[in-house]
Amino acid sequence: MKQEFKLRNYRLDYPDISVFTTSPWCSPLIFIVYRCVMALYTTIWSILGVILRLNDGAKWLIFLTNWSYTFLNVHFIISFILSAYYHYVYTKRRVLACDQNANEEPDKQEMQEIEGQLQNDGNPDKPDSKLRHPRMLILTCKASWAIYNVAANIAFLVTAMYWAFDYVPGQYVDGSNANAHAVNSVLVIIDVMVCNVPFRIFHLIYPLIYGIVYTSFTVIYWAAGGTNHKGKSYIYAILDYENNAGLAFLMAAMFVFLAVPISQFLVYCLYRIRVWIVKKRQLSARNDLQKI
Repeated sequence: MKQEFKLRNYRLDYPDISVFTTSPWCSPLIFIVYRCVMALYTTIWSILGVILRLNDGAKWLIFLTNWSYTFLNVHFIISFILSAYYHYVYTKRRVLACDQNANEEPDKQEMQEIEGQLQNDGNPDKPDSKLRHPRMLILTCKASWAIYNVAANIAFLVTAMYWAFDYVPGQYVDGSNANAHAVNSVLVIIDVMVCNVPFRIFHLIYPLIYGIVYTSFTVIYWAAGGTNHKGKSYIYAILDYENNAGLAFLMAAMFVFLAVPISQFLVYCLYRIRVWIVKKRQLSARNDLQKI
């Protein structure tokens, strides 16, 4: 646990990029198929969401739900491309690009820290210190990791806020709403448990920035005279800066500085549960081998 509170964990650096393209539960091919299905599913629903809300016009862009589902969709698309590229181009064909000296000997202390980090994340395999990845691949993995942190964190908040503040009991919920406000969180839970991607408490900074950007947008949009799809002077009723400014600013602050950290902790707990299950499975496998 103490590994989590090292300052380096603010960064998007990881010693083994294969964690962004693999699963601890299945073969690379099956995982690529899974990533493809998720990418297609979220893309189809993203397109349907736009088609079903054509009457909203450009105001489709003002809603947190649509921002966040777009992030989730982008995450699955990038993750699928990364997995396919890594396993079919990089691994199968052994296409290696050197952006560092391949003969450089790794620092022993650094290697010990790396191995400790991998062990903490349930990835005990030692990284190949001779392997150097293309810089673009590394940067794409970093971008994917940041997007995933935002998508996973905010998905839970979108679900919670919709059912707590927006949903009217007894109101009919169509497929698009159910997908964007319930299935979205189910997809995140499945993905966190299926993939190898680690989560960091300190990566809270990325969804925090996202939250600040969105809440700032709601204030600017209101101040500029913007209205929602029903002509109201707010995007969401709980953010009615014109008629209830005190409550609106309080809710915006609570969203950013309370709800986002809680959601990050929830995602981190899911990740640690996955790591615990993986480690138990690995220990059981080793014990079985020793009995042979």
